[in-house]
Amino acid sequence: EVFMEYFLTYIIAFLLIYLIYFLFVVSRKRTTEKLKNSIEVRYLINRYNIELDKIDMKKLSNRIAISNSFIMATVFIIILFVKNFILKMLLGFVSLIPLILLVYHILAKSLKKEEGE
Repeated sequence: EVFMEYFLTYIIAFLLIYLIYFLFVVSRKRTTEKLKNSIEVRYLINRYNIELDKIDMKKLSNRIAISNSFIMATVFIIILFVKNFILKMLLGFVSLIPLILLVYHILAKSLKKEEGE
């Protein structure tokens, strides 16, 4: 029962974060140029040598939205387990960095595979 409560909270948090990200970033038409200059895309280019001209920018912005939603919802659920505020902040920060690195590594690998096609 507790697991289902946390799972439902996770799904709601994920969908809410994704919806907000989708409305304010993905669905806007002028975001292509902004997306190319975003921290996420610059990280993917610099770290994994992603070539933007071979990738559909709309798909990329959607993938970034899903990735960021997953990261934020996961950190949110992790800190829900802890009662102490300082421990929440510490645990949130400690879990955020590896999650970002892991999720963006997976995203970059899928983009590299897409580039090769």
